[in-house]
Amino acid sequence: MGPTDEPLSGAPADPSTAMTPAADPVAQAIDAELKAVEEPVIAAEPPSPAKPVAPAQDPAIASTMSIPAAEPSEGGEWDLLTDKLRDWIASNQLGELWDKTKTPAKLIGILILVIVVLQIYSGILNTIAKLPLAPGLLELAGLIWLARFALQNLIKSSDRKQAFDGLRTLWSKVIGG
Repeated sequence: MGPTDEPLSGAPADPSTAMTPAADPVAQAIDAELKAVEEPVIAAEPPSPAKPVAPAQDPAIASTMSIPAAEPSEGGEWDLLTDKLRDWIASNQLGELWDKTKTPAKLIGILILVIVVLQIYSGILNTIAKLPLAPGLLELAGLIWLARFALQNLIKSSDRKQAFDGLRTLWSKVIGG
């Protein structure tokens, strides 16, 4: 406290009765905070090019591996990779892996095959649709076939029963029931 400062508690500004900053713990804490704020922040020096900066440790990487080169001009990575592949194939884990993934591999293969067939079918239909009169003529051919099928198989009850039995047999063969 200076001689011109008024005390906060309303006490007289007598230096003999006022508390010194060294004795007041609150004042000490405030002074420490003010000094911390007033002190200039010193920026860290940029790393010199002579000293490489170590990257931060990634917890996912447990250790690093040093691969010595077979010759000074060539790396040893390829040899290491081929050796590991040979060991893996020799340990017969490839057969076990195929046994474990046989069903998913078949499903993925069938899915890819279906996508390719649908793309080809879509291309054929788009090409036919661009030809003049082709879509209309194909619809007419379909209607003629349907009318002929209905006349031959759906008018008499015995023919109708035989046609429906044939469809049921075909459906059971398709679904395997």
